[in-house]
Amino acid sequence: MGAGTTVTAKFEIDNVDRAPLGNLAETAATELFDGTPDFVWTFTVDDRSYSFDTRDLKSQLDGISVDNPEITHFVKELLTENFETVRGGTDL
Repeated sequence: MGAGTTVTAKFEIDNVDRAPLGNLAETAATELFDGTPDFVWTFTVDDRSYSFDTRDLKSQLDGISVDNPEITHFVKELLTENFETVRGGTDL
């Protein structure tokens, strides 16, 4: 118990073979719904990093469903702001 699967992906920003990443905040926010396994998403560019842990989010919601549209909107805004900070103006 307490063990899980770790998936790590690294993408070189300037590699011609890397497809555009799209809207990461939108993707992460729409993956949140009751019954979804918890995940930790660490976004790193150069020496800047941001981690989002669904367990932390759920512990702060005090029983409010992560499916709640207000929560989804909040998460999308939170991730957008933090991803932009980590990107530092870099177009991914």
